[in-house]
Amino acid sequence: MNTLRATLLTGVAPALWGTTYLATTELLPADRPLLAATVRALPAGLLLLALARQLPTGSWWWKAPVLGALNIGVFFVLLFISAYRLPGGVAATVGSLQPIIVLILSALVLQEKIRLHTAITGLAGVTGVGLLVLQAEALLDPVGVLAGVGGAASMAAGLVLVKRWGRPVPLSAFTAWQLTTGGLMLLPALLLLEGLPTTISATNLVGFGYLALVNSVFGYSIWFWGLGRLTATSAAFLGLLSPIVATLLGWWILGQALAPLQLLGLGTALTAVIVAQLLTANNVSHRVSLTPLAEGKTMKTITTSIRIDAPAETVWRALTDTARFPEWNPFVSEVEGTLRVGEQLRIRISPPGGKGMTFRPRVTAATPNRKLAWLGSLGIRGLFDGEHSFTIEPLEDGGCLFTHAESFRGLLVPLMPGMFVQTEAGFHLMNKALRDRAESMVAPL
Repeated sequence: MNTLRATLLTGVAPALWGTTYLATTELLPADRPLLAATVRALPAGLLLLALARQLPTGSWWWKAPVLGALNIGVFFVLLFISAYRLPGGVAATVGSLQPIIVLILSALVLQEKIRLHTAITGLAGVTGVGLLVLQAEALLDPVGVLAGVGGAASMAAGLVLVKRWGRPVPLSAFTAWQLTTGGLMLLPALLLLEGLPTTISATNLVGFGYLALVNSVFGYSIWFWGLGRLTATSAAFLGLLSPIVATLLGWWILGQALAPLQLLGLGTALTAVIVAQLLTANNVSHRVSLTPLAEGKTMKTITTSIRIDAPAETVWRALTDTARFPEWNPFVSEVEGTLRVGEQLRIRISPPGGKGMTFRPRVTAATPNRKLAWLGSLGIRGLFDGEHSFTIEPLEDGGCLFTHAESFRGLLVPLMPGMFVQTEAGFHLMNKALRDRAESMVAPL
């Protein structure tokens, strides 16, 4: 995936988080910040954990809570303290210090050089956010300022540690660990300081659902996915999108006016985001993991087999002659690209009774006369991943056993039971068509 696409997708997360203020003020119970924070984290984490069905192992029993605290638990508490003790503009401006803090932590932890132009861009981002949201009569409460700086530092540290430690498990499990541990840290504070609400309206339920599913499950999944592809600094600057989106929503939906100075701030902050991406683009990792899906961690596997009375070499020749697939293959109708490990393909499948779909997987195995496999995702890795494999096993009588399989995992897997029925039917159709094709290629005795 190219840098631009990774940047745009990752930027969706802070843009979504920029809708939190509007959702909180318009849909949630008033003056219940800990309730909003806990509901935003814990139910989302438990849902993802139930879908991922994978607990931490080894050192991740302490690393996951550390990241959960920095990215969720501690960050949310300090964020709301800052928001309640400071005017919104001051809180947002203090929070925009995060890219500068990330620059410093990246130099200390990741041994990344602090470049002058990047530091200047960070200061420009703070200035832009300040012009956008800061009011002239804003008061500076020391506790609120310290909480705001602490919140920015907390998430900055979490971001840098994610880059340092990496992601050892699928995206769904990694996100689940942090949301769950962070939510569990927030729960005691909610019970002691606010208590549970006595009544919840339908509007409140819509707000809670939006924060948990859209802001957290989807937002944090995209965020942690992006951290695996962007530099820490590049991702941190995307965080400036949150106050920008919050301000634009206030103007569009709530009718809040934007003064000329605020428009200047909007342009400055957006420019800082764009410039930061251009400055750090050369440092972005383009490596794509070609590791097959780990055994025991898949959520659905389809396996089909058929005997073919033709040598393995003949079956392989028919299977890899993709230019002729439209002539005989009822399931995989198009394949573009080179069948070599690491290469990206463009594949069109036509499940019986279903809608045709196009994927761009990468080849993970291409052993002549034995195995062909590719690994693809539906948009973002971790939402719906599938490893499609074809295995040829020679038999003593000169024929072979052809096994056609696919293993799936990701957040969307439990939501697509009907698709698996159609897919398995397509496997059987292709198996029979390949058998007929290969056997017709064998010269009669």
